[in-house]
Amino acid sequence: MAELVLAEVLNNIVEHAYGSDGGQIEVTVRQSGPLLACRVVDHGRPMPGETLPAGTLPDLDAADLPDGGFGWHLIRSLSQDLCYRRIGARNELTFCIGVNNQPSCP
Repeated sequence: MAELVLAEVLNNIVEHAYGSDGGQIEVTVRQSGPLLACRVVDHGRPMPGETLPAGTLPDLDAADLPDGGFGWHLIRSLSQDLCYRRIGARNELTFCIGVNNQPSCP
Protein backbone atom coordinates (compact mmCIF):
# COMPACT_ATOMS: atom_id res chain seq x y z
CA MET A 1 0.00 0.00 0.00
CA ALA A 2 2.78 2.42 0.93
CA GLU A 3 4.57 1.89 -2.38
CA LEU A 4 1.38 2.42 -4.36
CA VAL A 5 0.44 5.62 -2.52
CA LEU A 6 3.95 7.06 -2.73
CA ALA A 7 4.20 6.14 -6.43
CA GLU A 8 0.93 7.97 -7.14
CA VAL A 9 1.99 11.03 -5.13
CA LEU A 10 5.41 11.20 -6.79
CA ASN A 11 3.93 10.69 -10.26
CA ASN A 12 1.52 13.58 -9.67
CA ILE A 13 4.38 15.84 -8.62
CA VAL A 14 6.50 14.94 -11.64
CA GLU A 15 3.61 15.28 -14.10
CA HIS A 16 1.67 18.21 -12.70
CA ALA A 17 3.73 20.22 -10.19
CA TYR A 18 6.98 20.16 -12.18
CA GLY A 19 5.98 19.07 -15.67
CA SER A 20 8.86 19.58 -18.09
CA ASP A 21 10.64 21.90 -15.62
CA GLY A 22 11.82 19.09 -13.32
CA GLY A 23 12.89 19.64 -9.74
CA GLN A 24 13.68 18.06 -6.41
CA ILE A 25 11.30 16.12 -4.21
CA GLU A 26 11.90 15.57 -0.49
CA VAL A 27 10.32 12.42 0.97
CA THR A 28 10.33 11.69 4.70
CA VAL A 29 8.87 8.44 6.03
CA ARG A 30 8.89 7.33 9.66
CA GLN A 31 7.13 4.49 11.38
CA SER A 32 4.87 5.37 14.28
CA GLY A 33 3.37 2.18 15.70
CA PRO A 34 1.22 0.51 13.04
CA LEU A 35 1.43 3.56 10.73
CA LEU A 36 3.94 5.08 8.34
CA ALA A 37 3.89 8.86 8.65
CA CYS A 38 4.83 10.38 5.28
CA ARG A 39 5.77 13.92 4.29
CA VAL A 40 6.42 14.88 0.66
CA VAL A 41 7.69 18.37 -0.26
CA ASP A 42 8.30 19.90 -3.69
CA HIS A 43 8.85 23.37 -5.17
CA GLY A 44 6.53 22.92 -8.14
CA ARG A 45 3.30 24.58 -9.12
CA PRO A 46 0.56 24.62 -6.45
CA MET A 47 -2.47 22.36 -6.56
CA PRO A 48 -5.38 24.01 -8.40
CA GLY A 49 -7.15 26.21 -5.88
CA GLU A 50 -4.41 25.22 -3.40
CA THR A 51 -6.59 22.33 -2.28
CA LEU A 52 -6.56 18.55 -2.65
CA PRO A 53 -8.50 17.02 -5.55
CA ALA A 54 -11.74 15.28 -4.57
CA GLY A 55 -10.51 11.88 -5.69
CA THR A 56 -13.80 10.82 -7.21
CA LEU A 57 -13.65 8.04 -9.75
CA PRO A 58 -14.29 8.89 -13.39
CA ASP A 59 -17.34 7.38 -15.09
CA LEU A 60 -16.24 3.91 -16.07
CA ASP A 61 -17.04 2.05 -19.26
CA ALA A 62 -15.45 -1.41 -19.19
CA ALA A 63 -15.09 -1.31 -22.97
CA ASP A 64 -13.22 2.01 -22.88
CA LEU A 65 -11.32 2.51 -19.60
CA PRO A 66 -9.57 5.89 -19.23
CA ASP A 67 -5.79 6.11 -19.01
CA GLY A 68 -5.78 7.98 -15.72
CA GLY A 69 -8.05 9.61 -13.20
CA PHE A 70 -7.61 6.97 -10.50
CA GLY A 71 -4.60 8.37 -8.59
CA TRP A 72 -6.25 10.65 -6.06
CA HIS A 73 -8.97 8.08 -5.43
CA LEU A 74 -6.26 5.51 -4.59
CA ILE A 75 -4.32 7.97 -2.44
CA ARG A 76 -7.44 8.96 -0.48
CA SER A 77 -8.63 5.35 -0.14
CA LEU A 78 -5.33 3.93 1.11
CA SER A 79 -4.18 6.73 3.42
CA GLN A 80 -5.47 8.70 6.37
CA ASP A 81 -4.86 12.17 7.80
CA LEU A 82 -4.18 13.46 4.28
CA CYS A 83 -3.21 17.13 4.41
CA TYR A 84 -1.95 19.54 1.73
CA ARG A 85 -0.44 22.95 2.43
CA ARG A 86 1.20 25.55 0.22
CA ILE A 87 3.99 27.13 2.26
CA GLY A 88 5.60 29.98 0.36
CA ALA A 89 6.89 28.40 -2.86
CA ARG A 90 6.61 24.82 -1.56
CA ASN A 91 3.94 22.16 -1.63
CA GLU A 92 3.74 19.91 1.42
CA LEU A 93 1.65 16.75 1.49
CA THR A 94 1.41 14.69 4.67
CA PHE A 95 -0.44 11.44 5.27
CA CYS A 96 -0.31 8.13 7.14
CA ILE A 97 -0.48 4.58 5.79
CA GLY A 98 -1.08 1.35 7.71
CA VAL A 99 1.86 -1.09 7.80
CA ASN A 100 2.12 -4.86 8.29
CA ASN A 101 -1.25 -5.36 6.57
CA GLN A 102 -2.95 -3.19 9.19
CA PRO A 103 -5.80 -1.07 7.86
CA SER A 104 -4.92 2.61 7.53
CA CYS A 105 -8.26 3.74 8.94
CA PRO A 106 -10.09 2.57 12.05
